[in-house]
Amino acid sequence: MTHRAGDCGACGCRFPRTWSGGHGPASGRPALAEQLLAGLDQRATTLTVQVAALAREAGTLADLDGARALRAEIRAAGITSAEAVLELAIALHRAVLGEDDKVRTVIDRLHELAERGDYAYYADIAH
Repeated sequence: MTHRAGDCGACGCRFPRTWSGGHGPASGRPALAEQLLAGLDQRATTLTVQVAALAREAGTLADLDGARALRAEIRAAGITSAEAVLELAIALHRAVLGEDDKVRTVIDRLHELAERGDYAYYADIAH
């Protein structure tokens, strides 16, 4: 099997280049998504796009002030699924930095979210 950038060697499926570091086809997609969602009342989708933008910067953020503000906004909106995805993005950031103790803290928060919803498998993903 010939492997091309973006292909999965195991099954041949295409993966988006989400983690391309600003290069490739996915680099402008969060901004495009925000533009397309402007004026629409799709709160969960808008928050998910913001989480995706944060995840794209995993390991390069100077601090997590933006993530904390986003968490507060998500909690105020009461969208547990978006909060679980945000915690996954934070776990990714912490893992990239090698902050294993902080990854465990995020996993604990994911377990707490699982008690309120159907997101128990998110903690497994973060492991």
